[in-house]
Amino acid sequence: MANIFVHAIRPSYDLKFFKRGGPANIVDCAVARPMSPDLITEEILGLGPVNGIAEAKPGMSVVKSGRTTGITRGKVTAVAVTLDVKLDDENSAHFTDQVITDMKSQGGDSGSLVLTEGNKAVGLLFAGSEKVTVFNHIKTVLDKLNIDL
Repeated sequence: MANIFVHAIRPSYDLKFFKRGGPANIVDCAVARPMSPDLITEEILGLGPVNGIAEAKPGMSVVKSGRTTGITRGKVTAVAVTLDVKLDDENSAHFTDQVITDMKSQGGDSGSLVLTEGNKAVGLLFAGSEKVTVFNHIKTVLDKLNIDL
């Protein structure tokens, strides 16, 4: 019945209901300890050191240095986004309070720190494509992992 109403207003749209499997996620992150301190550096490859944290806002310029796509830049297009991220052909994960940018990313870039042009951390990249990148708010990541940057 709902689709009859939707089709009257938007003929090319369909309404679909689906069951969620549990509560929404707000972060996709992990913490690790290096095997040796000399294996890490405080600098982001090609971008330099991180200069604190900032809150992501629409229109903000952002940059990341990813394993697969290297350094890419973009703008924050939306904040406080709720979305489903496809995990495989049959499964997806539901996320809330995420940030979307028009920055390019691909598999292997997950875990990249997303920075402002002034190298302040704004988020942790966890999903993306040739057209958009999704990241968690850095403050939420730090709080959930109980770590400082």
